[in-house]
Amino acid sequence: MKYRIKFSKTGDTCYIGHLDMMRYFQKAVKRAGLDVRYSEGFNPHQLMSFALPLGIGVESTGEYMDLTLNASAGEKETMDALNDVMAKGIEILEIRELPDDKKRTNSMALVAAASYRIGISDESSEDVFKIVDSFKNSERILMEKETKKGTKTVDLKESVYDLTEKNGELLITLSAGSVLNLKPEEVISFLAGRDLNRINMRIIRTEMFGILDGQLVPLIDMDK
Repeated sequence: MKYRIKFSKTGDTCYIGHLDMMRYFQKAVKRAGLDVRYSEGFNPHQLMSFALPLGIGVESTGEYMDLTLNASAGEKETMDALNDVMAKGIEILEIRELPDDKKRTNSMALVAAASYRIGISDESSEDVFKIVDSFKNSERILMEKETKKGTKTVDLKESVYDLTEKNGELLITLSAGSVLNLKPEEVISFLAGRDLNRINMRIIRTEMFGILDGQLVPLIDMDK
């Protein structure tokens, strides 16, 4: 039985890297007493996958992982068992039991966009309104992005789905995943016209989305 699990990673846990988070959850699943399914072969491992790695120093209230168990333990029971062994700063927010389908797409392949909440430090706060105005008042915004295959020209008007200001913070939803993975700090710095590194920003990923019938849908709802 496969579960899609939404969890938060806040506070000091934002400094734990992706590989260490994977190891942490592998141990947490064992401590929770869940009957996790393992792969076959000479080096069996837990059938667990994460949607999209989170950058060091970035917090999140919208992380996802898929976990396969040998038998259904129930959504609430599984969530309670995991939360009982979670460290401070990591909390299971929601669990969805997925229909039994061997061809079902995992959350990593579903990711098409991610939303973030970004707080700018006081000395850079004047950039907030400049960034929003620059985005809304432009028909095309071409940005050069470095990829593994070289430099790629990206039109931010097509790959940033939303950019607004609320209570002095920036709310941004942008392309993410295997096709085009934009980092919020690089987009914000580009629109501001100067480097705003993470010392100047507090970044919180709030949700990850897939595309269903042409609309962005949270990953937890992709298999209803």
